[in-house]
Amino acid sequence: MAHKYAESRKRARLVWSRSEHGKAWSKNYMREYRKRPEVKKRAHEYYINKKIEQNNYSRPEKNYQINFDDFCKGGL
Repeated sequence: MAHKYAESRKRARLVWSRSEHGKAWSKNYMREYRKRPEVKKRAHEYYINKKIEQNNYSRPEKNYQINFDDFCKGGL
């Protein structure tokens, strides 16, 4: 069972997040969030894995199987 004010709270959150103050707050929060070491590490691993997938996809005839450690060491 939902709280009796759930709908109005949801509308209020949406109105606030679309306001100039809400947009600025979100923008500043995300800037600080992306500076966290664990977030940087996760983003870098995602980037590397996408590069590996792109490399494997672009050369399917040679059946390249590159792992994360080899890629980071400059094994390409």
